[in-house]
Amino acid sequence: MSSSPAKPVSLAEITAISSDGKHDGREMIMLDVRSPSEFDAGHVPNAFNLPVDEIQDALRLPSD
Repeated sequence: MSSSPAKPVSLAEITAISSDGKHDGREMIMLDVRSPSEFDAGHVPNAFNLPVDEIQDALRLPSD
């Protein structure tokens, strides 16, 4: 699996990804890193909420 630099995504692309889970033919997951209360106030359909301050524990990444 190769990684590439992040690039801006348009609203139209986000809408398409949220409806079919794909972008440029590849499976995508929409990850919303805001707080649960911000997520509950409104989010992209089919997005998953993982607050930024919980990512390290959720992914079991070593701390600095």
